[in-house]
Formats: sequence, structure tokens, C-alpha cells
Amino acid sequence: ISFNGDTAAANALNDYEEGTVTFAPMNSGIAFSSSYKGRYTKIGELVTVSGYIVVTSHSGSNNTFNVQMPFTSAANGNGYYTRGVGATFAKYMNFPSNYQNMVAYVGGGENYMRLFMTRNAGGSADWYQLTHNHATSNTAIYFNVCYTTTS
Repeated sequence: ISFNGDTAAANALNDYEEGTVTFAPMNSGIAFSSSYKGRYTKIGELVTVSGYIVVTSHSGSNNTFNVQMPFTSAANGNGYYTRGVGATFAKYMNFPSNYQNMVAYVGGGENYMRLFMTRNAGGSADWYQLTHNHATSNTAIYFNVCYTTTS
């Protein structure tokens, strides 16, 4: 088989990994249940992570709601402009007024996921990064995020 002059061996899948991950917060003041595991698949430089996070305690601080990921995303530059965004849905959250559409987000050169919400504020879109203040002791979040890595 050839594609654009390459051989099958040159196009072979040679970097595949999958496994489970126990999610951990990146900031103090919040804890997640270790009973719920996530799954990840890494094919080449593309990572997909899905999971269920259950908050077991939180301090109500202004620390950002950051969740450790199994790989660090590619830094911006050298042909990369990494921004991994994915779907979420949650229950028992204290969302800010008029915000909706929570998304999972992994920025360039980051080894963690953040959560953002959007709103339409006077004709222009606005986003808001969630903090521990938006969680409760029963918060539960399902998510799926896909991002690029170089590791």
C-alpha cells in the first residue's frame, strides 16, 4: 500500500497507548473521589481523555478548578497551536448567573484541564473560568476532552 509515495511501513501506527487515570486536583482546597477512574487513549500526538469527577470536599476558595491530565499538551509554536476543548455535563454546581455551556479546556503546554462557561453579554460573547467556589460537596462532572501532545 502506498499513499503519496510513502510505504505502508512509513504509515504504520507505531505510537498507541490506552489506560485508566485517577483524576487529581492541581490546586489545594478541593478533593476528588478516587473511586471513579477515567480512560485515555493516545494515538501518535493525539490524546483523548474521558471521565467522571466527583468532588468529595472543597474549601470554597477562588482557586481555579484544575484537573490533572495524563499528558502535557504541546506548547504553542513549531506548528502547534494547542487548545483542547471538549464536552461536559454536570450536576450540583453553583454556576454564575447567566452563564451556560460548560466546556473542558486544555491549553498549550499544560498538564491539566480547566472548566469554562460562556455567556452572551450585551451582544458579545464572554467566558468565565470556574473555581472551587462553583463546586459543592456533591458536584459530579462527566467530560471528554481531546488535545495534542508531543510526548
